[in-house]
Amino acid sequence: MDISSPYFNALAGTISSGFFAVAALAIGVFALFWAGRAPQGKWLVRTAGLLLVVVSFFQFAWAVCFFLTTYPPPVFQPWMVDLLPAVTLIRSSVSAILLTAAVALGLTAVVRGVGPRPAAR
Repeated sequence: MDISSPYFNALAGTISSGFFAVAALAIGVFALFWAGRAPQGKWLVRTAGLLLVVVSFFQFAWAVCFFLTTYPPPVFQPWMVDLLPAVTLIRSSVSAILLTAAVALGLTAVVRGVGPRPAAR
């Protein structure tokens, strides 16, 4: 397959967005599942996990939208191509904000969970 081919670009964009979505979903589900074991700030971990799950849904929707706009056969391709710049800006902004918030909440939970420990006897 030629790298300059539009099929290659559609496939590469879909795979990269899909991989990021799967990674965010896995980390978010992991955070939601293990939030009960957090010593403090359980709600911080749960919120961070939920935000990562939301980010993964944005990424899955983007992967589908990107594939449908770049792969030639769909009937509705021309008007979707006109919306692609706006959708790209919105998706990028929302994903960046949610991902930053999830990381900040996760780091806050880690910092709150580290406290003074009783000395060994």
